[in-house]
Amino acid sequence: RTLKECNSFLEVGPGFGGNIHLIEQNFSNFRKFIVIDIVPNVWVVTEYLRSLYGDSVKDYLLTKQLNKIEFSDDTNLEIFVIPPWEIEKISSIIDCFWNANSFVEMSPKIVMNYAEKFRKISTRNSIYNFITYDKFDPKTTFPPDKIQELFVNVKFEKFESRTLQDSNRKNYFYVGKAK
Repeated sequence: RTLKECNSFLEVGPGFGGNIHLIEQNFSNFRKFIVIDIVPNVWVVTEYLRSLYGDSVKDYLLTKQLNKIEFSDDTNLEIFVIPPWEIEKISSIIDCFWNANSFVEMSPKIVMNYAEKFRKISTRNSIYNFITYDKFDPKTTFPPDKIQELFVNVKFEKFESRTLQDSNRKNYFYVGKAK
């Protein structure tokens, strides 16, 4: 399965939201997004995306009142921006899960919780795209390959690439789908 075959996208740790913007602009098939980040970052990404997509962005002020976070059954653009504790409410199936560099900066226990939640909102066709880096600090991060251990229901392929800004460092790309 490729990105061109997906409709829904979930990103953990989106920074200011630039990746969501790029995906939405370059893959017209994506119309349903869920974005998860911590406070206060969740506010930054909400306001950035709201400046681009207006009322298509649903923020925590709305989702905290909902019993479940569910996409409408149409092709309208929907972007839910939520804090981590709202993940429990997601009931829509996600086609593509994305994380760049923040999972390895969380505790393995927290990442395992994400893995369990993702399993409940995925199908055998869902794809997982995670990026991390080498030369990690064991005081603040865990070894990149541990991601594969924490997502026990996903079979990953690992790719390596030098970083653009420092040729002595590597990025690791974990691309997978459910076993």
